[in-house]
Amino acid sequence: VRLIHKTGRDQNYDTFPFSSFIKLNGDEVKYLSVELTKAQFSFMVSVLPYLSYRDNCIKDGRGKPMNVAQIADRLSVTRNTANRLINELIDEDLLCRAKNSSEYQLYVNPWFAGKGNLCNNVLASMFRNYKIRSMGGRQWKNLTKTK
Repeated sequence: VRLIHKTGRDQNYDTFPFSSFIKLNGDEVKYLSVELTKAQFSFMVSVLPYLSYRDNCIKDGRGKPMNVAQIADRLSVTRNTANRLINELIDEDLLCRAKNSSEYQLYVNPWFAGKGNLCNNVLASMFRNYKIRSMGGRQWKNLTKTK
């Protein structure tokens, strides 16, 4: 991998030759890294490469939502372990399971991480009861217009 060095006005910066960046909410991650078990936190970080850009859904490389078995396979854990961690993280309001057509899809709370800088209203409403640790436990629904 070779960095591209800018010249002129941007001469103090290099450009990375890839575009798939994931944004973590640093303030929230500080709290969660202490509150979650190591397995829960590791799971959350491990699914980040599979986030879709627009909706924070966990998807494979072809854009298809991943089921528990596929996630377990990608993360090299048993299906039982993946299922247990998913259920624990749903209870923490860090993951959400929603049915779309005939299948369930898993979404990551954008207060933890995301791609891009927008959060659609459906995603916001899915996590509306999330208590934002970095804001003293205030619920997201009390900060946004989406109820």
